[in-house]
Amino acid sequence: MDPRSSSLGGGPSPAPGSPKKEISSSCLALFKDAIKRIKNQKQRPGFDRIAQTLKTHHSFSDLHSIKQNLDIAVRDGLLLTVWTKGLQCYKDPDNLRSLRKFTVTSPAETRRAVKAAVREIGDPIGSKLPTIFNYVRYSFTIKVADLEGAIRQAVENLIKKGDLTCNEGDRYRPSHSMAEGGRLQNSASSSLLDAMAEDEDSAMPTSVTTSTPASPIKHNPMSPSKIKG
Repeated sequence: MDPRSSSLGGGPSPAPGSPKKEISSSCLALFKDAIKRIKNQKQRPGFDRIAQTLKTHHSFSDLHSIKQNLDIAVRDGLLLTVWTKGLQCYKDPDNLRSLRKFTVTSPAETRRAVKAAVREIGDPIGSKLPTIFNYVRYSFTIKVADLEGAIRQAVENLIKKGDLTCNEGDRYRPSHSMAEGGRLQNSASSSLLDAMAEDEDSAMPTSVTTSTPASPIKHNPMSPSKIKG
């Protein structure tokens, strides 16, 4: 793709009956390059910075086309969105998977992944179930047959345990934030470690304060005192 062309390719969701538009691999590569450049500058890769980076390094400034293709990339799980200090930013799911080194294979691991996902997304009004599903699906290594069903069950269990709350509009938020200064979002590694640590804490047995009478000592019939010479 020529970055100086009139369009990056792709577009918004098609009308019913029309072909589904997709983002080109070269366009996605430009987005990932822009995100990486911005992160290397210790900045947040929101839409404005991505657009500015594409204009500076690739001479492309069609904001409408950039927004359309970012939406397509998010729709298809090629990029993910998170909220950082009130700003919607974009992440590369391939980078997240490589950082985690964690594979979802069981219900317990699905719960940990869901807790980590909700924290990382960090939406101040909460995340809807499809958003959580996409985030887990594309940012974790998955070895679960029915991931959609597993995530639904995980969300129900986390609500029962008090780890998640369901807000108006079926949006889910962490019940207790691990963030600093009221910020819900954590890094990919720390949020997963937090979720694992909380599961371990909740699984610890409570201490028993009542004393148990000692059992009477029984003589072993095979002890030397019972063996007759």
